[in-house]
Amino acid sequence: MCFQSKLIVYFLVFLSFIIKDDLGRVVKIDNIPQRIVSLGPSITEILFDLGVGNKVVGVTNFCDYPKYVLKLPKIGGFVNPNIEKIVSLHPDVVIGIAPGTRKEIAEEITSLGIPTYVAYPESLEDIGKNIIKIGKIVGKEEKAKELAKYINSNFSKVRKITKNLKKVKVLYLVGFEPFVTAGEKTFANDLIEIAKGENLGKFLRGNYPRCSIEWIISKSPDVIILSTMQKGITKYFIKNVADKLSSVPAVKNKKIFVINSALVDRPTVRIIKGLEKILRILHPELFK
Repeated sequence: MCFQSKLIVYFLVFLSFIIKDDLGRVVKIDNIPQRIVSLGPSITEILFDLGVGNKVVGVTNFCDYPKYVLKLPKIGGFVNPNIEKIVSLHPDVVIGIAPGTRKEIAEEITSLGIPTYVAYPESLEDIGKNIIKIGKIVGKEEKAKELAKYINSNFSKVRKITKNLKKVKVLYLVGFEPFVTAGEKTFANDLIEIAKGENLGKFLRGNYPRCSIEWIISKSPDVIILSTMQKGITKYFIKNVADKLSSVPAVKNKKIFVINSALVDRPTVRIIKGLEKILRILHPELFK
């Protein structure tokens, strides 16, 4: 073997590394992947933010940002991906996100010889850490660190700005028939808290608990935020709910707002835009 060939082999071995994913699985990455399949909208966004969007060869039916991904091959839903389709795309690595990507799905793809990494960021603090791990996998660790720093610095900045502000009672609705709100262990809850709001859903059990008209009235929210997670929620609320909540401060004072769920629910760089929108809703006086 000539010196140049030995050097190439050494370089490829040097690039190999082992990383533990958020499900506790050990994943071996042989070299910088040139073909990547994403199993979640947030993963797809992160890959494009890291500058490796040109290496993404497959995405889920729910991946919609940036718009370019709409043209990419689809591998099904992120809960029930089409594994045959994934294999046909010959990826060097598959990256999923829990709880959508279940451990058994990851293991099945791995058993076919395709390294599969599953992320599971559960708090705002996990978002930057998750991006750095994905950055390491795709050979963009420095860029990932920059993005993580940007995200965390903005969280800190807003915490300082809102430190002495009075809390605003917030009802964040993600669904109707029945009404569904955001519980304590959600990104929506954390963003509302940072923006100096009190998320009323945190007093209920579960990540996305149900609530009734009577409960909403009893909690007397100052602000109601309607998430676009369920289509038609705004029209439904105005037509069927607003009159029933006429005694609630949020309705009396016309403090009902709509927010793009992708800016709040996805652990990506765009969550900073979601935080800014929530801050503008709860404390518009800061922007005068």
